[in-house]
Amino acid sequence: ANGQVNEPQEHIHRHSFDDFTWWSGLTATEARRAVASIAEELTTEHFGDREFFVFRNAAAAAPCDTTHLLPAYDQYLIGYKDRSGVLAKEHTSKAFNSHGIFQPVILCDGQIVGNWKRTAGRGNVTIQTTLWVNAVPKALDAAIARYRSFIGGTKSENSPEAL
Repeated sequence: ANGQVNEPQEHIHRHSFDDFTWWSGLTATEARRAVASIAEELTTEHFGDREFFVFRNAAAAAPCDTTHLLPAYDQYLIGYKDRSGVLAKEHTSKAFNSHGIFQPVILCDGQIVGNWKRTAGRGNVTIQTTLWVNAVPKALDAAIARYRSFIGGTKSENSPEAL
């Protein structure tokens, strides 16, 4: 290999071959060789028509039925070359732009469904949300409360109207 990846284990977690090649900077041939070197440690999962590598010893994830406020540049979006499985194409420009600027997003049941913004004022933090879907996720208030608790803020404003 060209020395850009010391161990394939550092880069393969739940990523497709294209993601691994993209992140590692390896050529497709080098990436196939790297994957083959740890093949006995891997299994695959399928999501739609895409195949993902997963370590055999990784604990199976529980079904996701919650909502999270993800920060800008969170691995959930930037970690994948093809984001179509988690982000509807018509909302792509609301999550990131062509200049590589990623926005804070709302994750619900594995899908990106909106944006959020934190505004700090005199001893007060406001969390504003903008959803791209018609229904407000049941767990949105809980996600906001977790974030408020984490930062010590006190106020939130939800704007559930869809764009």
